[in-house]
Formats: sequence, structure tokens, C-alpha cells
Amino acid sequence: MNRKMIVAAAAIFAVSLTIISFSGLFTARAPPEPIAKYTVQVDIDDIPLGVFDEWEGLNVSCSVMETRQVGPDGKEFIIHQPGGPLHYGALVLRRGLNSNYDTWEWMSSTHTGTFERRNLWVHVHDEALVDVVRFHLSGAWPSSCSLSSGPKGTIIEELVIQYDSLTMSE
Repeated sequence: MNRKMIVAAAAIFAVSLTIISFSGLFTARAPPEPIAKYTVQVDIDDIPLGVFDEWEGLNVSCSVMETRQVGPDGKEFIIHQPGGPLHYGALVLRRGLNSNYDTWEWMSSTHTGTFERRNLWVHVHDEALVDVVRFHLSGAWPSSCSLSSGPKGTIIEELVIQYDSLTMSE
């Protein structure tokens, strides 16, 4: 009977120590709040292109190349998964149509076969229009520019941009 009580007390003590340890981890710092409302400002070679309300496609992924090697016993395979080349997604920018036609002029250079690769800066602004984070896209060029109808009769301009590399800075 004594032994059962000692084991039970030790178990309760271990559980209470674990709870205390984990509670310290979760109360040490609060996670950052997501940005509630944001816009992005895009600059081409330090010249403002405009402010866009909607965007997607700032991403980079690495291909996984699986290689197999015969093990020391001659039968087993040892599988290695080194990283392969990087792939960048297309940046899609959307905004209401306005009197700034710089995006269409840049796109027209693609139609003539002259791909004007530029340096692009994407500034993510919070509600107070303060830079939260910046992305630099090098070797950027437009692959598509289109218009579509939006809510309440607005016209939405969409620009799709390809790029060679992506870096982030705060």
C-alpha cells in the first residue's frame, strides 16, 4: 500500500512539474498580431509604380532531388534528398483602374520582344501606411496585364510579374 502511494505521489509531482514547465513556455512572449489591413506599394527601380490592394505569389520553393545509394551490405538503399534548384512564383498585383498606365507601358515592351527586366521593391504597409516588410525582386518582367469587372461597376487591373530572385528585409 505504501509503495502505491509513493508511486502516485511521484506521478502527480512529475505531472505538476511538466505543467509548470509548459506554462512558462507559453506565457514568456505573446505571438505577434497579424496585420489587419494592409496595402502594398510597388516601386520599379526606385520609381513608384503604385499602390495595390490585392496581391499574391511572393514565394520561393526548392525542388527535392531524391538519390539512392547502395548500402554497405550491397542490398539496402540509402536515400539522400538534397535540395535542387529554387523556383519563384509569379507575383500577381490587383488594383482599381486609374489614370496611371505605367503597367501597360511596361507590358507593351514584352509585346515587342524587348523584355525589360527591372528591380522591383514591394513595400507592405500597415493601416498607418508604415512599412512593415519589404521584398526585393530582381530580374522582374511582366508576363500578363488584364482588365476585369469588379464590385459595383469598378474595373480591376491585374498585372502578373515573373522574377529571378526574391529577398526580404524589414
